[in-house]
Amino acid sequence: MKWYFLMFAFLFGFANVANAEIVVIGSKNMPDLSKSQVKSLFLGKLNKVDGVDHVQVLYLAKGDPTRKTFNKKILKKRENQLKSYWTKMMFTGEAKMPESVPNSADMIASVAKSSDTIGYADATSLNDSVKVLYKFD
Repeated sequence: MKWYFLMFAFLFGFANVANAEIVVIGSKNMPDLSKSQVKSLFLGKLNKVDGVDHVQVLYLAKGDPTRKTFNKKILKKRENQLKSYWTKMMFTGEAKMPESVPNSADMIASVAKSSDTIGYADATSLNDSVKVLYKFD
């Protein structure tokens, strides 16, 4: 009986992470973003948007469930693919790998205090110090 309970809890936990609503956040002065802009910014293919000459991008730390979902659903890459991608981008000089923050609270705090930084978070962890720039369907 314990085995069934543990299996149910395990699967239910992953379902919640997979169904979590992830939003891209920025400071209040940042413009709303399109899906293609979000993907391009987080892959280093774009570094400016209307009114902001250089956008700083932040990732959550490796292993974070929100990061895993963001990578899979938005960037369409697994962690090892993303690592290879950024290694190539840095080697060719096309882009610098974004910094990581340890958790959602630090992500929100870092984004809130900078006018040119964007990040992503689970929508349930937001507060009014940041603006939602893009909400995924």
